Amino acid sequence: MKIYDKSGRSIFEGKDLRGADLRHADLECSSLGGVDLGYANLEGANLEGADLRHANLFRANLEGANLEGANLGGANLVESNLMGANLDYSSGIPLWCGGQGAYVDDKQARQIVAHALSMHCDSQWYQDLQGMAREACQQSHIAKHLDWLTEKDAEK
Repeated sequence: MKIYDKSGRSIFEGKDLRGADLRHADLECSSLGGVDLGYANLEGANLEGADLRHANLFRANLEGANLEGANLGGANLVESNLMGANLDYSSGIPLWCGGQGAYVDDKQARQIVAHALSMHCDSQWYQDLQGMAREACQQSHIAKHLDWLTEKDAEK
């Protein structure tokens, strides 16, 4: 839902939607970049492909929301509830302080750790960390797409 005003700007741009009840709202492909959605209830909302860059989602309830393909670059997800949300193919999941204290479920935790450890690094501590996390990450639904988790790679 890309809704623009006569000047071509998103009608959501700069809006204060703090605490808004947007449960099960269909916001697919919406331009919500920079919008204040702190404390908003987005439970079960469809945010597939949404632009949420630099959005404030502080303590927002995103439980069960569809964030597939959403751009979360620079978004504030501090203490947000992401339990049961679909994060597949989304970008910008904060690996900075903007994700501190976010609530994730087991599936999401395995997915995020598997991606974070999919880089190549010669450091022994990094390789040790990969070894410790390998079994848990292999149980991730995205494991088959990550070379470091394949059986062939695990034997190296």
